[in-house]
Amino acid sequence: MDLNLKDKVAVVSGASKGIGLAIVTTLAREGVRVIACSRRRSKTASGRLISSASNAEGRNMNRLEDKVAIVTGATSGIGRSCAVRFAQEGAHVVVVGRRDEAGEAIAASLGDYSLFVRADVSCEEGRPSA
Repeated sequence: MDLNLKDKVAVVSGASKGIGLAIVTTLAREGVRVIACSRRRSKTASGRLISSASNAEGRNMNRLEDKVAIVTGATSGIGRSCAVRFAQEGAHVVVVGRRDEAGEAIAASLGDYSLFVRADVSCEEGRPSA
């Protein structure tokens, strides 16, 4: 099946094992430029290294230059890893989460073009108004 994905960019979270790793491997075979977000290093079935956000520091490929990434749940875990990786790829990152102190710190660490928005997207009362 040809999905015509060559030269597209895909972001895959949880990419170090299981279904996330299988998705990364499949997309890479189809010619997709994959941004793999993970908290650990791993290799695809073809032996290509997937670097975690924490291990990719100093590497800026600018695949997302001048794009805006809104990352919910970005104050910890895989959301935080994705926010860091997007910033490394050149994106302007909106860090969305419930924890003010952590969110402000993460947004500050990502640079001048990132900001924190406090929100709890799991409930209507916690969502910011438009």
